[in-house]
Amino acid sequence: MLKALKILKLSGAVASALFAAAVSGRMIVPKAADLPQLAPESEHTVACSRIGNFFTRAHYKVVNLDDNFADRIIEQYLSYLDYGRSLLNADEAEAVYRNRALILKAVRYCDLSYPYELYNAALRKRFAKYLYFLEAIKSTPKAENGAKLELDRTKAAFIANDDDLKRQWHNEIVNEYDNQILSGNSDEQARERLNKRYSAALSKLAQTNSEDAFSAFENAFATAIDPHTNYFSPQDTENFNDDMNLSLEGIGAVLTSEDEYTSITEVIPGSPAERSKKIKAKDRIVGVKQQDGTYDDVTGWRLNDVVRKIKGPKGTKVTLEIERGEGSSLKTFSVELVRDKIRLQDREAKGEVKTAYDGTKVGVISVKSFYTNLHQDLKRELLKLKAQQVASVIVDLRSDGGLKTVLLW
Repeated sequence: MLKALKILKLSGAVASALFAAAVSGRMIVPKAADLPQLAPESEHTVACSRIGNFFTRAHYKVVNLDDNFADRIIEQYLSYLDYGRSLLNADEAEAVYRNRALILKAVRYCDLSYPYELYNAALRKRFAKYLYFLEAIKSTPKAENGAKLELDRTKAAFIANDDDLKRQWHNEIVNEYDNQILSGNSDEQARERLNKRYSAALSKLAQTNSEDAFSAFENAFATAIDPHTNYFSPQDTENFNDDMNLSLEGIGAVLTSEDEYTSITEVIPGSPAERSKKIKAKDRIVGVKQQDGTYDDVTGWRLNDVVRKIKGPKGTKVTLEIERGEGSSLKTFSVELVRDKIRLQDREAKGEVKTAYDGTKVGVISVKSFYTNLHQDLKRELLKLKAQQVASVIVDLRSDGGLKTVLLW
């Protein structure tokens, strides 16, 4: 059984203040003792019971809670905890399979202590790996003679022991450094970029919360039954509803996480962000101020947490503190926006006419996702194509992830 370290549990407010801080443009790197000791929360017991009843009694598949099913849960759970199989050694992974009874106990009786113990231990292993990376790039990392790196280890065997794990880590950081050099960066630039990346990664590990661990285990349970069955956390449920309705209430900017920053990748036409004429792609959001005056420095925050701060009811105000540019051209400014309902029109089904090699007109309807009233949009596009006298119609579903059986909590 993996052993979790006993550490100080920080409150969310203290953790946010500590790990989002930046000094002279460099993040404060948390220590192992700053990692949260995750434990199930009261609502998880209720959710676990409902999920168990739903999956074992109401699912279209018969679920037998036996050792074979426990093995499927473990396989899925280990893939969430150690996707690249570079954190746990072979003995640690095998120990999980020997504790099938504890996995089934978590499913039957919602005793989640063992799944949380595994999650905490994997969290600390990942923390140790990223600390190793930061230490390795203090100087130019060099590969050992004859070193080989298996880039895709998702189906590989677990590495034999901790010494071999360290060799894997070293080869991984050498590979990342080499990729930076091949991209045209100098030695100093390459090591600085990797330093920022893994300092931010450590900061985000320190922001891991109980819902992350609960979601990982319940999704392992769900996908062990069927690969298209998932558990949705409250945040996932909100995102799912936005996708199904092709609308949300916010500012209308597409965000991504880049090292310690939340960056804007796209501004949606007609949105509050676009109407302001002040926000551009590649701008970085470093602070969020609410209508009541509450301010959060969001440097180093997880993307979902930043999004949650920016989204809000239509008609309410939010002020973003923006950074633009680099070095001497860096400037910081604030933009006040009034949240509005944003229509995600780019995800609607769209039809167009293509000409085949023999001159025949073919209608192509692209469906990027399933959503409420999709059937009405398909009917509209089919009528348009019919009016253009196409000979045939192709429905393009390549970008559509498909429907899933979900439990919305």
